[in-house]
Amino acid sequence: MAAIRDPAVLTCLVEHLTLGELCRLRRALGTDGDGVDAGLWHLRIPDRVTPFDGGLRDVCRYMNRRVPRRRCRECGRVTTRRVRVCTACTCVPGGYYQLVSRRDVRQRWPDLRPCRMQTLYATVPVACHTRLGAILYWMRDVNAVLARTATPSA
Repeated sequence: MAAIRDPAVLTCLVEHLTLGELCRLRRALGTDGDGVDAGLWHLRIPDRVTPFDGGLRDVCRYMNRRVPRRRCRECGRVTTRRVRVCTACTCVPGGYYQLVSRRDVRQRWPDLRPCRMQTLYATVPVACHTRLGAILYWMRDVNAVLARTATPSA
């Protein structure tokens, strides 16, 4: 973990991470982005005319503001969705912000008994509802509940 805190390593990582991943990395390291600011001169937030010249703390603050013209928490594009993540980012398989429906859960884990499915649906918080009424969950929450309630095989 100490190697990641090195400003040279962080500056190289900036080129390969999305805006959301940068903000999560900042939170995980517990830093204010010291040493990364020099690497942000080229960082562009989509739909923003000028490149962002602030530090990492300012980038994360900009991404998380609550205004009518919300930005995707992962890529920075403008979105009007309540979950504040654009459709493209919620469809990335294995992505941090992947949304799944009940049908997706049943297809991914076909051996789960119906009573276990009902327990899962009652335990996992609902992320949002579609216009047609389908209930969507964050895949990371579904995985966490299934891992926590998994019974060890004998």
